[in-house]
Amino acid sequence: MKIKSIIILVFLVSSAVKAQIPIKVENSDFALTETKYKGLKVNIPEVFYVNVKKSWVKNLESGTKSEIAEDRDGEISIFGANIKEISSEPVNVYSQIMSGDSVINLSVAIEIKRGQFISGENDKESYNKFKAYLFDFAKDEYLEKVKADVKEEEKKLSDIERELTKLQNQKKKLNGDIEQSKQGIADSEDALKILDSESNLNKDEITNLEANLESETDNVVKTDLEEKLKQANKEKRKIASSIEKEKNKITENKNSIETAKEEIKNNVTLQETFPEKIQAQQKVVDFHKNKLLAIENF
Repeated sequence: MKIKSIIILVFLVSSAVKAQIPIKVENSDFALTETKYKGLKVNIPEVFYVNVKKSWVKNLESGTKSEIAEDRDGEISIFGANIKEISSEPVNVYSQIMSGDSVINLSVAIEIKRGQFISGENDKESYNKFKAYLFDFAKDEYLEKVKADVKEEEKKLSDIERELTKLQNQKKKLNGDIEQSKQGIADSEDALKILDSESNLNKDEITNLEANLESETDNVVKTDLEEKLKQANKEKRKIASSIEKEKNKITENKNSIETAKEEIKNNVTLQETFPEKIQAQQKVVDFHKNKLLAIENF
C-alpha cells in the first residue's frame, strides 16, 4: 500500500511537471510607438493580462514618485524607476504586455543612461540581473495564479465534502424521525388500549343507566338518571373522538415512516456517488499542488 502511494505521488508530481509551462527569458527586439528597442522578453504562463499589468505597474512605481505612462497595445513606460535588483541608480523602463497562446508576453528594455540600454553585449552583470529580475517577476505571477487555482480547487473539494456531510446529517435526521414516528405509534397504541378500556366501562355505564331508567317510576330519580345518561353519552362521543384521533396519528406516523424510508433510500444512493467525486477532486487538488511545487523549484 505504501509503495502504491509513492508511485501515485511520483506520477502526480511528474504529471504536474509536464503540465506547467516553462518560463523563458530571451533577447527581444520590439517597437513602442514606432520606436525600436532591444531588451528582453519573458513569457508568463496561464496568467490573466489584467493581473500581470497591475503587478507590473506596481513594481515599476514602487519606491519612486514617478508615474507610469501608458500607450496603445499594452505599452507601459516610466522614467526614474527604482529597481534595486538591477541598478542602484534610477532607470527608464520601456515595456509592452501582449497576450499570447496560454501566456502573457512581457517585453522590456531598460535605459540606464541616455541612449544606453542594458544588454549582454555592454554589461553582462546588469544583463544577468535584468534576466533574473524578469524571471522572478514571471515566476511570482505564475505562482500566484497556480496558488489561486489550488485555492479554487480546494474550495470545490470542501464544497463536495460539505455536501456529503449535509446528506449524512439528513440521513441521521430521517432515522431520528423514523424512531420518533415509531414512538408516536407506540404511544398511540398505548392510548388506544386505555381508551378501549374507558369505552367498555362507558358502554356498561350507559347500559346500566338505560336499564335503570326504563324500570324507574320515581320522576325525581328518573330526572337524575336522564342527566347521568346524557353525560355518559357525551363521554362516549368524547372517547370515540379520542380513539379516532389516535388512529389518525398512527396512520400519519406510518406514512411518515414510509416517506422517510424512501428519502433514506435516495439519500444513500446519492451518498454512494461521493467517494468517487471526492477522490477525483482530490486528484485535481493534488495535481495543482504538485504543479505549484514544480514552479517553486524553477
